[in-house]
Amino acid sequence: MDTDRAAFLSREAEDAEAVAEAEERGERPPMPGQRARRSASDPAQVYSVRIPVSQLEALRIAALKVGKAPSTLMREWVLERLVATQSPADEQGTSVGPAAVVRARDRINLGPRRRTGETHAAVRSRSGRAVQRG
Repeated sequence: MDTDRAAFLSREAEDAEAVAEAEERGERPPMPGQRARRSASDPAQVYSVRIPVSQLEALRIAALKVGKAPSTLMREWVLERLVATQSPADEQGTSVGPAAVVRARDRINLGPRRRTGETHAAVRSRSGRAVQRG
């Protein structure tokens, strides 16, 4: 019985690999509910940021006003500031003000914006991005 089970599991593993490889070659569409095995075009890394407790409520309120999660809003602010500080005006020694940040916001792709009250899954569905779990 153990050899039957091992042989069965071995066949299942081989079949699963064959299906995954066919999906990667584009010979068959991905199975519903599965994540594609391709790597991200611009991989991300998690970075821990310490926020003073006295400012957390202000962050939550600001995020609520624009219909985003606080972590999303922080990420957007950091990316906007990075782009703004890399502008030619900054290289000339001028300060980076709000106008530069607004211009920077237009130059970076942060993905689809979330509408007020819209869930993250709804945004992914609307934008054609698959819901990834696990």
